[in-house]
Order: sequence, then structure tokens, then C-alpha cells
Amino acid sequence: VTVDMPITEQTGAGSATITKEADGRTTVTVQVKREKLENLLKPGGNKPVVLDVNTKAKQDNLKLNIPSSIFSDAAKTQKQVVVNSNDIAFAFEPGTFSPESISGDVKLEVSQLTADSIPDIMKNKDAASDELSLVFDFNLSIGNNTVTDFNKPVTITVKFDASKVTDLSKVGVYYYNEKDGRWEYVGGKANPDGTITFTVEHFSKYCTMEYKKTFDDIKNHWAKAEIELLISKHIARSENERTFAPDKNITRAAFASMIVKALDIKGINTGKVFADIPVGSWYKEDVYKAYAA
Repeated sequence: VTVDMPITEQTGAGSATITKEADGRTTVTVQVKREKLENLLKPGGNKPVVLDVNTKAKQDNLKLNIPSSIFSDAAKTQKQVVVNSNDIAFAFEPGTFSPESISGDVKLEVSQLTADSIPDIMKNKDAASDELSLVFDFNLSIGNNTVTDFNKPVTITVKFDASKVTDLSKVGVYYYNEKDGRWEYVGGKANPDGTITFTVEHFSKYCTMEYKKTFDDIKNHWAKAEIELLISKHIARSENERTFAPDKNITRAAFASMIVKALDIKGINTGKVFADIPVGSWYKEDVYKAYAA
């Protein structure tokens, strides 16, 4: 249900239809027009194919209809496809989608959700995490098929509220794991201008947070700042919610896990089986990644 008649606004990449919804949110639907991008799609040079879909209107919900030929032709000339909107930017590398899958319009949708609208999800975040942005919900389909995973990571830049930040180095992006019902650390590079850039291998719900965890037994410890930084980046693990045990030895499993997370080692296949690694152990996946790498 809408409260106003839709209005039309031209963007650099196409025509935008702007609709005010009954809940006060604004939906912007953009039909990207290939003819506006022909010069960028020509062979030669390495400039990305930039889709400018910025509008004067707010973009609480953004829906893009992009001719698939833009992605397939950009892939042939090894050019990125970049989408720039009011609050978010995407960079798709050539080969992000399988060539045979690119048929029909590419539909990219972004919704910005408030904590009040998804209380069942936000209640699952760590108490030490302060959200700095709305939750971005990303969805993408090609033709009639929803795309859940990509052949290459997609780079995303979003805005966050820099005025709420106490330590920029502890700011990161988290995605909501629907299956397990928990927020998982993605990482990212936070900038003083209130933007953070990160890469994803799938679309889901994402939120920028500052993780300000500390522990009772590190208040006067010489490594307090370093411990808090490693915890905020989810590289190190604590003993429990209140203690870190800063002077305690760690196991080979914990060390392997730290290395994997610090180097951001992704899933690597190995046929190796260790008899002393239980199936349900927290370190199982990290140990096999470290061994394979």
C-alpha cells in the first residue's frame, strides 16, 4: 500500500521510480538502461562499468533491474561492474557469475532495516557489540533464479554512523547466519569518513558494529589493548565471557585457529583426516584449513 503517487527521477544509469510506502519508507526502483553505458562497455581500457543510481530521494528499499548483457559484455572485456547508490556501492568482478547463468534481467535488491523491525534477529547479537548502521539485506537474482553464492567475492562499501565510534580499529561488518541464528564476523576496512569496505561470498543480512569486549583479568595487563583488538577482530578466543587468561599457554588447535583468522584463509579442500579432532569441535574447520594451506 502506498500513500503517494510514484514519481520519476533520472539517474546516471537509468530511470528511477520513487514510491512512498504506507510505513513512511521510500522504495526506489531503477530500470538500468544499457544505452547509457555503451561507451563504458566498449573494448579497451580498464575503467569499470559504473552504474550510477544515486537519487535525491531516500533509498530505504532499492530495487535495480539490470540487463544481463551488461554483466556478460563487461566480463568479455574483463571489466568490473560497479553499482553506486546513495548509501552503498557494489563492485562485481568479471566471472562473478557463471556465463551460462547470465540470462534475463539481473535484479539487485537492498533493504535497510531498523533494529525494531527485526527484533528476533538483533536480540542475538553480542552484548559487547554496538550497531553503527541499519541492517542491510541484500538479494540478487538472474532471470527467475535466486543467486546465493558467487564465483568471486563481491566488494561492498556501506555507510555507518562514525559519530558513535569510540575505536575505529574495532569496527567491522557482521552477517546474520539464518541457519544457526547468530551474527558472524566478516571484517572490513573502516574509514574515518564513515564508510567501511568488505567482501562477501554470498548475500544475506549485514550490519556494521563496533565490538568493545574486555575482560576482568586484563584491566592492568601490559597487553590489554592488543588483546581487545584481537578479540574485536575475532582472531583470539577468550576463556569465557569474563576472563581471557592472558598468561596461560594455548593449544596447537587455538594457535592454528588464530593463524587462519589472522591470514583470512578461506575454505581449502584436503583429504587429510586427524583421528584426534572430534567432529563437533570448535577448531575442526580451522585446523583443516591451516593444514591444507
